[in-house]
Amino acid sequence: MTTSVETARTYAKGGGRLVRFEIDSDIVLIDDVRVPLADAVQFARSRPRLRERSEIIRDLETNSKRTREGQINAEVLLNLFVNYRSITGEHGPALARFFVDHGIDAAAVMRGLDDWLVLFNPKAIRSWRVVPAGQAEDAPRLVGRVGRFRSSVS
Repeated sequence: MTTSVETARTYAKGGGRLVRFEIDSDIVLIDDVRVPLADAVQFARSRPRLRERSEIIRDLETNSKRTREGQINAEVLLNLFVNYRSITGEHGPALARFFVDHGIDAAAVMRGLDDWLVLFNPKAIRSWRVVPAGQAEDAPRLVGRVGRFRSSVS
């Protein structure tokens, strides 16, 4: 999801539609959560045909030594899956379920003129509606990344 109508339009080509979502104000963002290293490693080991599995596990273990032993920032797991191009196929939805099981609803990414919300937990959607192209407006920026924020996201 993005706060920018122009960005949304670039993805809505070929008959796509713009949809405005209202998201719960108390969602838990990925950068606010640490998960047990053992859970992250077990998840990586459990994925059949996971690309770069041993590198992901090695990097998880290395990262946990830089922080509090036995814990990793949840966003590290996401970044490793993205950077090693291991988030393809069923691995992406499985990773989203892993995050939801660990109390994580979404990841917020602040970019130049728009923000993105990667939603892992569809239960965080309060409502949605299709917006006619001529009536679409940018949603408010996602400020206050620490903890709670209230926003509608397109």
